[in-house]
Amino acid sequence: MASFRDIKSRARADIHEHLKVRALYIALPGSDPVDCYVRVHSKFNAIGGLIASSDFAEREEVEPKILFMRSEIPVPARNAVISISTDEAYRLAVVSEPDGLTITATATRLLGSELAGLPVPEGA
Repeated sequence: MASFRDIKSRARADIHEHLKVRALYIALPGSDPVDCYVRVHSKFNAIGGLIASSDFAEREEVEPKILFMRSEIPVPARNAVISISTDEAYRLAVVSEPDGLTITATATRLLGSELAGLPVPEGA
């Protein structure tokens, strides 16, 4: 009988397989892009007053996270770029410690001129 840990690892691999998107990992400007698959998570953090009825301005801030399979990108580098399409790419910020099969990094979405000239995955 498989252990709970084994079952959880298999489930995480299955989730990644179904939700992944094709991407290019670019470690440094000018370096060869590496084909990989990632999951992009967008987390909304409330900024402003602690009580909904307060008079303080409130907004939500998006903090994207990029989730990698360690078998594809074992150690993502800070400031590396993840290119998904002509209008979606991210620069990695803080790379977390590995969590079993995966590793996660917070990221900043690239906009406008930052996207110009970036390679994209085939078919994107």
